[in-house]
Amino acid sequence: MTAGENADQALSVLRARFPGAQVWRGEHTGKLWGLVRDASGRVHLVGSCDPVELGRCLEAARAGWPAVPRPVTAAPRPAEVRTPVYGRREAPRPPWWRRLAGAFVQLDDEEW
Repeated sequence: MTAGENADQALSVLRARFPGAQVWRGEHTGKLWGLVRDASGRVHLVGSCDPVELGRCLEAARAGWPAVPRPVTAAPRPAEVRTPVYGRREAPRPPWWRRLAGAFVQLDDEEW
C-alpha cells in the first residue's frame, strides 16, 4: 500500500465520520484539508498533514471553537471636500503659459 492509497483511505474514513464536511488532499501542498460548518452556520477551513489531527480540527470546528472576535470599527467618514485657501503670503500660481512667457518677456498684467 502506497502513501497515496493511505491518504485516500484516511480521507474516506474522515468523509464517513463527517458527512456534511468536504475533505480533500491538496494537489500541490500534499496537506489534508477540510471545510465544515459549525452550529451557527459559519464555515471553517482547517488543514493538517496528519489525518488524525485533521479529524480533531474538524471536531473542534464543528463544535464551534472560539472564533477570534473581529474588532468593531466605525464606518469610515466620507472625505471632506476642501477648497484651497491661500494664506496671506501665498498667492495662487499664474498659469503655465504665463510663467513660460514671463521667462522670455516681461508681460504687463493690464495687457492680458
